[in-house]
Amino acid sequence: MTLQRYKKRIDIIFKETKELIQFTDIRELCGMTQTGLAEEMGQQQSSISKLEGREDIYLKSMFRLINALGGEIEIKVHFNDCDIPLDFSDIAIEKRITG
Repeated sequence: MTLQRYKKRIDIIFKETKELIQFTDIRELCGMTQTGLAEEMGQQQSSISKLEGREDIYLKSMFRLINALGGEIEIKVHFNDCDIPLDFSDIAIEKRITG
C-alpha cells in the first residue's frame, strides 16, 4: 500500500472518531505486526509492545519506529504569524537499528 493510501485511511479514521491516532494504529494501518516491526528494527517484539504502551516516548525512538515503517516525521512550531519547521537531521536514523 502506498503512503498516500495510508494517509487517506488515517484521515478517515481521524475524521470519523475525532480521536488522535496512536502509534499502534499507524503500525496496524501500515500492515505491520509488532513482531514484523521488531524484526525490521533488530529488536524483540516485547520491546515494541512496551514502546506502544508508554504514555511518553523519546523523540528519537519515535523517529526510529516511523522510519522502520517507511515514514518520516516532520515537526514545526506554530505561532500566530508564522510556522517554523524544526530540523532533526542530527538524529541518526538507520534502516536497521541494533541494540
